[in-house]
Amino acid sequence: MRSFETDRYAGVKLITLHFIDSLVSLTSLDLTCSNISNEFLSSIAMKGLPLTRLVLRNCTGYAYDGTLCLLSKSKCLQHLDLQYTRFLNDEHLYDTHMVQLSSFLSNLISVNLSHCRKLTKSTLFALARNCLSLSEIKMEYTLIGKESTENSNSFIDFVVRRQLKSLRLAHNFWLRDENIIMFASMFPNLQLLDLSYCDHISEHML
Repeated sequence: MRSFETDRYAGVKLITLHFIDSLVSLTSLDLTCSNISNEFLSSIAMKGLPLTRLVLRNCTGYAYDGTLCLLSKSKCLQHLDLQYTRFLNDEHLYDTHMVQLSSFLSNLISVNLSHCRKLTKSTLFALARNCLSLSEIKMEYTLIGKESTENSNSFIDFVVRRQLKSLRLAHNFWLRDENIIMFASMFPNLQLLDLSYCDHISEHML
């Protein structure tokens, strides 16, 4: 397995496309805190790297289109970290970023969407529906529990996913008891459920 991590301060400035060309067997790419662009992500996508791990935590300079291009070409991806990706949104019916992205992530095992503050329960449902191998989801500091009336009906036909073992939902202010009951039905084999600092969950649920 070959991996690559950017310098945390110099970031993506150290990377050239010629260098990426030489990493034809690269499986792990960590760009944490880098300033990247849609064009850069698209160029990586065109290389057809066999990525199984991708980290774009707290990156700047890029948007949804670049993310879509790269993930649509990364069919082998198993571990995805998009923490602090500020443009991801699913609050409204016309904002279906993670619903679309999840359709390309059938082999995903773990995903971290913490601090993506515009994501709601519809992202969780999309991941459960489309990522059949998923065993770990982190969605701390999101809007789970705060769903608008226009997309509330999308949660009626939820799916059961017995393979999910870990669900981390700490610091979700909008979570209520009824949400936790629903999640327990969706993920009956959970071994870890983190509800730290979810202030509106009653004590008997903890």
